[in-house]
Amino acid sequence: MGRISSCHSSLDNDQASSSQIETVFKTYYRLLCFYAEQKVGKDVAEDIVSEIFEKLLENKELMKDVNYTLAYLRRSVHNNSLQYLKQVQKLRGYISYINENPDLIHLRDNNDPLSVIISMEMIDKIMSAINALPVKCREIFLLVHMKGYTPHQVAEKLKISPSVVYTQVSRAMVKIRKNII
Repeated sequence: MGRISSCHSSLDNDQASSSQIETVFKTYYRLLCFYAEQKVGKDVAEDIVSEIFEKLLENKELMKDVNYTLAYLRRSVHNNSLQYLKQVQKLRGYISYINENPDLIHLRDNNDPLSVIISMEMIDKIMSAINALPVKCREIFLLVHMKGYTPHQVAEKLKISPSVVYTQVSRAMVKIRKNII
């Protein structure tokens, strides 16, 4: 942590000046981007780090102590990267569900604005229908269709028989279909 002490051990009293924020930005931006790139890729990493610095500009109180500021930056990059990955995983689950469901064929491969709006509305309906499922049924459905577990893996994880998994997934699909059509 020699870089921390060489930068500053404590920043000015009430609020950090623009030059102090600029110094922290110039010193740590690339390092934070590199850290985020390991999780989410280059383009997304730069967006995540830029957003965090924007928040830092809005809340200069975070700049009072360099050690706190660096911890905040590192933790924010980590958390925002994980949040992004969760969103991507959820979206992949939606897309997988749409691709596997023959009733939703009209949502595939349409790039016109109306189709995009309809697709987004359909995703909202699907998520509402999933959230309306009974707790265990929803858990099993999400493990199979969103997390990618096989029915046998779900059965093992939840200590139930595979036939219960198949039955619950089937019931979930029927209920979801009823709610979205």
